[in-house]
Amino acid sequence: MTDATVVLTNFRFGAMDDFYGLTSPLPWPSQGIMIAVSNDRPHASPRFVRSLHVSRADFGGLEGVRMPAAMLGVRTQGRVLTAWVEVGSVTKATVAGANAALAGVTACTT
Repeated sequence: MTDATVVLTNFRFGAMDDFYGLTSPLPWPSQGIMIAVSNDRPHASPRFVRSLHVSRADFGGLEGVRMPAAMLGVRTQGRVLTAWVEVGSVTKATVAGANAALAGVTACTT
């Protein structure tokens, strides 16, 4: 993992290892949210959306991730931002919490 990445959680997590901590076997709280956003290479090809926003239907799971997870991306200012969102359980509160954090994510121009 070499891309510039920020990882956000709403719980105390500890050390991150494989895949920004998303594949961690550590116990998660049921309302836990972890988001990793990478400034990806221009040729990256995540599922593109108009804005970084997830819905309940997006949490189909990802290979190697044991909790409900989603992956999406946006092209903005000549960059690709790829976001992975993992939650302890898919509830209105966790989806809303993830979207509140994602709403503030933008690419820098410099």
